[in-house]
Amino acid sequence: MSNIKLYRSKKFADAWHKYQSQTPDVLRIKMMNEVMEKAIGDLKGKIVLEAGCGNGFFIPNLLKKHPRKLLAIDISETLLQYAKEKIKSGIAEFKQMDLTKRLNFRTNSIDVIVSYNVLSELENISTPLREMARILKPGGKMIISIVHPLYNLFVNDPRARGESAFSRLRRYCKIEDIKVSTMKEFKDFIVCRKPMSVYINEILKQGLILKEVKEVPISKKVAGVVKKYKNRIGIPVFVLFECLKK
Repeated sequence: MSNIKLYRSKKFADAWHKYQSQTPDVLRIKMMNEVMEKAIGDLKGKIVLEAGCGNGFFIPNLLKKHPRKLLAIDISETLLQYAKEKIKSGIAEFKQMDLTKRLNFRTNSIDVIVSYNVLSELENISTPLREMARILKPGGKMIISIVHPLYNLFVNDPRARGESAFSRLRRYCKIEDIKVSTMKEFKDFIVCRKPMSVYINEILKQGLILKEVKEVPISKKVAGVVKKYKNRIGIPVFVLFECLKK
């Protein structure tokens, strides 16, 4: 099942922006942002693309690294408008594009591409990875993060509450839709859970060099901020792929 139609709707974008604004994502803010910034490295003089920028939540983290130009794309016109209202920078450009279709950028034109927790929500990751690899310059870097497949399987999937660990692990190698109840008004919000091998094989299929795969567990620091994470310390919640183009 595809979320593309849902992502385009203003109602969903408004609800997502409101939820993100009122409910700080501690796992992202206190943990994953730091991991992403470290992997991204120096951006001085570089053309950077954030593929799937949403309402621009991560753009300030990129701008403080002083890129020459920052391009931010998203399928939602509404979320892009929120991003434009938030980000006041002469080097930032916002464009509406669908990652599951051909991207309107020249081949070999981008120095660094960042995709923050986008591919784990898409059924089709072959086209986005192929297009991002196409527009990335030779020697360029691509940083991709996803929600860890095991976190989706054991924590986010509502079915997990009534299943044994063995039953859940039997489903791990399958590609399957799970309904995420983060925003209760959108019960049809689907995440396409895929095993790690699907991401790795698709990255390699595009001729990219996979420099590092980093699994990011919930830390004691985060658990100290939000009590509900105390019994989840050590559980992998994100995966980061650092890729290079030959």
